[in-house]
Amino acid sequence: MQEKKSCKTLIHSDITQSDFELPDIQFDLTISNAVFHMIGDFFHIIKKATQHLKTNGHLCFTVIPFDKTDEKHFKKSTRQGIYYNHKKEIDLYVFRHTISYIYYVLKENKLQLISNQVFLAFTDFHEKRDVFFEFYHAIKR
Repeated sequence: MQEKKSCKTLIHSDITQSDFELPDIQFDLTISNAVFHMIGDFFHIIKKATQHLKTNGHLCFTVIPFDKTDEKHFKKSTRQGIYYNHKKEIDLYVFRHTISYIYYVLKENKLQLISNQVFLAFTDFHEKRDVFFEFYHAIKR
């Protein structure tokens, strides 16, 4: 991004760590797309993003929708509303988050849900299935 001059500074941070760093600035809009299905408990990420979001600022993110059929392939984690599947052949954990978990995260961070929508993200030709994402749009009050 710096090479294309689309930003002055690019900050690398491990958002899976609860103490990850963000610059001391405020944002009007924060977007996270196709990330949270790779992270179990993302409460601290939303909390940090909200701290840097202006009043009436927008937060948009996606998750892979949780479906009751996921319970066959996903195990309950120790955190209420989070399920996981360990793909041993590639040593990868993937997560699903229930609607109640997402509503809890939004409410605790004083975010008002404006809309959410399920959409076709891509077709996985290896597994021969469509993959859907669920988009959430919230505003800080």
